Amino acid sequence: MKSKEINSDIEDIEDVLKKIEKSYNIVFLPNELRKLKTFGEISNLVISKINLEEENDCSSQQAFYKLKNAIAKVTDTLETEISPSTTLEKLFPRNRRNKILLIEKDLNLNLKAFSVSKVIVFTLFILLIISIAMIFINLKYSLYGILLTIILMKISDKTSTKFSVTTVGELSTNMMLENYIETRRNSKSFNKNEIKKNLEMLFIKDLGLTNEFSELTDETIIFY
Repeated sequence: MKSKEINSDIEDIEDVLKKIEKSYNIVFLPNELRKLKTFGEISNLVISKINLEEENDCSSQQAFYKLKNAIAKVTDTLETEISPSTTLEKLFPRNRRNKILLIEKDLNLNLKAFSVSKVIVFTLFILLIISIAMIFINLKYSLYGILLTIILMKISDKTSTKFSVTTVGELSTNMMLENYIETRRNSKSFNKNEIKKNLEMLFIKDLGLTNEFSELTDETIIFY
């Protein structure tokens, strides 16, 4: 049976690899990456590079309890009232950016809890296209338009109050996937048995593969 291929831009794949390096505190060498082709090869390389004590505990559970504790400190909610299915909208009805900032400071992590709405992204994309098209009509106005688009996108990113996920469980999962070592109770340890599944979740999430792949196998082709 023919192996499935991930049809994603090389730049997007490289962004995921950079997140993996940060999350597991490892470094990929250029000559290593040239030899990689499948998800299984990438997973095995990551595991081989983690030089930490092995412990058979659950990192996602530890991430959830850390996040739950930090949330309870800045809201009027008791830890016992926060479950994985608790919605962020319920916990942060107002002043959410400041509260998330306090939580990030407590955890010493960037949660990437907010995202720009699709309407704003689409509007700015249209503005960018129009600005680029104007290069052939008026170069000065074209450059102004491109600069304005970049500024507006940065402002939107810094001021958005739209959560990127819905629940505490989803946020803690993302926190664990992108900050694996830092979210563990013992940062000098790792659970070898959960790494491959975590990498699979990160690739599917960041490459937007949810409609194409429910899972990645060792034979799934990443580079081709």
